[in-house]
Amino acid sequence: MVGDAWNMRHPLTGGGMTVAFHDAVLLTQYLRPDAELPAGREGLERWDVISDRLKDWFWARKSLAGTVNVLSIALYDLFGGAQDDLAVLREGCFKYFELGGECVAGPVNLLSALAPKPVVLFYHFFCVAFYSIYILLSQGRPSTSGKSTPPSWAQVPGLLLFSLKVFYTACIVFIPVMYSEIKI
Repeated sequence: MVGDAWNMRHPLTGGGMTVAFHDAVLLTQYLRPDAELPAGREGLERWDVISDRLKDWFWARKSLAGTVNVLSIALYDLFGGAQDDLAVLREGCFKYFELGGECVAGPVNLLSALAPKPVVLFYHFFCVAFYSIYILLSQGRPSTSGKSTPPSWAQVPGLLLFSLKVFYTACIVFIPVMYSEIKI
């Protein structure tokens, strides 16, 4: 069972195929015949050997598969919802990419599974969340026209309270899925 057959991902990122190819490569390494077995006796019929190798394979695939899974679900939640707090996070996500450099390279490496590290995903996700809050406080709520006007001082207390809701939403989108992927 490889790719989406093992753990369903949202197709937004195309991660199922990435994980499937990675799983297939890893599986061939873990099920490779032992050199010490006689010719024609690859050991695939020995369940005690195969079960141990499949356990090792499961843990070897977990970092890449888990990172891609969390990323695809988090992005779907971010771009699939219509709530105001998700709109702030979406706007922050796009503006984060506009910063260039590592703000683009890191997420692209995660999307392409070139850097399948949950810590890197955690870092970039919360960088986007905090940058979204910064954009909210400095430019106001996102508008449908694309033009933003800086908030007045009278709006700042309301925006500070709303920024707590934005941060809470970011945590609700990310942490439960991350926890479900890393728990043993």
